[in-house]
Amino acid sequence: MESPSSLIHNLSDPLEPIPTGLKPVLSLLQGIRCLAFDIYGTLLISERQCPQSAMEALVVAHGLPKPKFSLEDLIAHHHARAQSEGIKYPEVEIRDIWRELYPDHNSERLALHYELLSHHVWPMPGLQLPSDLEIAVVSNAQFYTPLILEALRPLPISPDLAVYSYQHLQAKPGLFLFEKLKKALSRRNILPSEVLYLGNDHKKDLLPAKKTGFRTALFAGDARSLAFSSGASPPDAVITHLSQLSSLSGVSSLTH
Repeated sequence: MESPSSLIHNLSDPLEPIPTGLKPVLSLLQGIRCLAFDIYGTLLISERQCPQSAMEALVVAHGLPKPKFSLEDLIAHHHARAQSEGIKYPEVEIRDIWRELYPDHNSERLALHYELLSHHVWPMPGLQLPSDLEIAVVSNAQFYTPLILEALRPLPISPDLAVYSYQHLQAKPGLFLFEKLKKALSRRNILPSEVLYLGNDHKKDLLPAKKTGFRTALFAGDARSLAFSSGASPPDAVITHLSQLSSLSGVSSLTH
């Protein structure tokens, strides 16, 4: 059986970002000790495909019967149940969903394969990481997200600084995931004001990050995924290429 890494590489084709037309706003932000990132649309170019076509291809590839329920309906059902229990921004564990769809098949294999068929990703160009800052992620994500990152864009992240929605069954724009990172960084004596969070979605990424006390930068480098709200509280900076991060943090020691 093909390994997850091989499957990711075989089903991932290069993508180029689509310019947004926005101009960067580069402010030197002193005192940054941690760079925290969103993933989809920020670290990875994100291009959604037709879910129906992806499911049809998956059914053929694995010799599956047609599902009795749609993936989207099952996810919506789980979200509604969690919301009825008081979770405002719920997340699912996608392997549980696939086990409901196909209880006699490998849920991880099906979930990963479907994700790669329905959601094309590729590393966003220009990333250079300061060698003397902590690196973190806060992302709406599933178990396959760190697998995809490791295959396409490995990052030097300590496990406690990688905060994914599937781990906690809560999602952005809620504050829960950002508070988890805040607590992890406090154990390193890093204050919220010493964190710069970069994301492509103003409301889902930057507003909750700002409420947590982080400084924020809008990534406006790809028209596919940019979600900018002109009426919302402005970010501390706007970048249109990941290479501009060094201009914000004022750090000259960079590693690829």
